[in-house]
Amino acid sequence: MKIVMVTDDPTGDPPVPIESVVSGAEVVVADSTARLDLRDDLLSPDFSADCCIVVLPLLITAPPDALMTGYILARSRHCVAVGRGRLPPFVPAMRHFTVAKDAIPWLQAQCNLEKKRARARDDKRRILTAGYGLSKEGLFQAIGGSDDAVVESFLSIGLSPNLCDRDGIPILHIAIRNRHVGIAMRILAAGADPNLKATDRANSPLAEAAASRSPELVAALVEAGAEIDTLTADGQSALMIAVGEGDVDTAKILINAGASTAPTDKLGMTAIKYARLFGNTTLIKLVEGSGG
Repeated sequence: MKIVMVTDDPTGDPPVPIESVVSGAEVVVADSTARLDLRDDLLSPDFSADCCIVVLPLLITAPPDALMTGYILARSRHCVAVGRGRLPPFVPAMRHFTVAKDAIPWLQAQCNLEKKRARARDDKRRILTAGYGLSKEGLFQAIGGSDDAVVESFLSIGLSPNLCDRDGIPILHIAIRNRHVGIAMRILAAGADPNLKATDRANSPLAEAAASRSPELVAALVEAGAEIDTLTADGQSALMIAVGEGDVDTAKILINAGASTAPTDKLGMTAIKYARLFGNTTLIKLVEGSGG
């Protein structure tokens, strides 16, 4: 980050402790003498600065000094005046100019904003370099291609973690169905609704995770607030699905989270009946002993 400090302090030391806020910043202190000495550099067509801090009071009398100061301000992305004193007459008209009591909070906010913008640029570059478009269709393709880093970039630039495809299937469900656990975890961490159902099967993310035999994802959904006993279109709970899959680990997680064994699906089956049907003694003991 390049910062130019316009000041009348002849010591050459930055009157604002920039290094304490912006690590590694390139700081140019332009006092009344330096503004003229640096004329060639400052008037270069290539000159630009991320930020200009004007330290008041500032006395500008000579026309060359006014020219140099105005040019610095004009070629800086952000400008702020701190201290007490009158602003040069041409300064307030500049749109990107701010007056602040203290440069440090303002500079911190600008620094955070610049970091956010830089990350957005990096994310968009990563998406395009990977061959995807900057659209929701590109996100669907990245999920299908199991491209974790690119999916994270899509979410970072603002695409909703609750986005659905044209068939009404949320991207969280798409990731789970494709057994892309890492991507599903990223989508969930980005704020996906843990109870949003897909329109095709009326399945919750928890039901999808149980069907994919993913205890890790089931645990994460439970932690995120997933409704334990929500039912699919066939009347099955996540616990019933886990039992049907013979997934002891997932069944334990659900039972420990308070899953009920009472729901009955459209076939008249319960979790206990499915455990007995498949003859899984471990699941039979687990479900029967849950007391749910």
